[in-house]
Amino acid sequence: YFEPGTRNYSSTGYGITYTRRGRGFVKQQRARGQRKQHLSGDKWILYVPNAGHGLEQKYDDHHKDRQRVLNTLCVYCRHLITKKPMPKIHWQHKEQQTQDGKEFCVELQCEPKPKRVRLWSADSSTRDFRDSKWNESPATIENGVAIGKVKTPENGFRVFLLEGEYEFEGIPYFLSSQLRIIDSKKN
Repeated sequence: YFEPGTRNYSSTGYGITYTRRGRGFVKQQRARGQRKQHLSGDKWILYVPNAGHGLEQKYDDHHKDRQRVLNTLCVYCRHLITKKPMPKIHWQHKEQQTQDGKEFCVELQCEPKPKRVRLWSADSSTRDFRDSKWNESPATIENGVAIGKVKTPENGFRVFLLEGEYEFEGIPYFLSSQLRIIDSKKN
């Protein structure tokens, strides 16, 4: 049973949420965190960094493509058709006080382990990240848990998430954690 969730037209980027069981449709006004809690069954999220309404990822050399979205949708359907399970993914956001200020992290537990895990982050003077450039960096892996850490921005806002890169039947695809926005004034 496949029922797509809503496309996420938030100010932070674009993504698609899928659920295997239960009602996938929820009201768009709900916050992304609330939306996730109200969907029953397994959930997978894909955020497409540096993309617009067409879900085309833009690269530093100015070329664009939709491979991230198309491959992930294709693999999701192939998993359903072949009745092979999608990866089990669990993420958790944490924060801690350090000597340099507050540090925020997202932990990603995956079974099976992804080929690669990236931390994506972007900064903006407002909560609108549409014109912000997302930057990627490798995540650290400790005891089988991928960890991405960011510090409170000096000014404005910072958004971040972790992304696992997988491969199924030779097709690379990507799954994301929930994103989190940090406000320099509140943290």
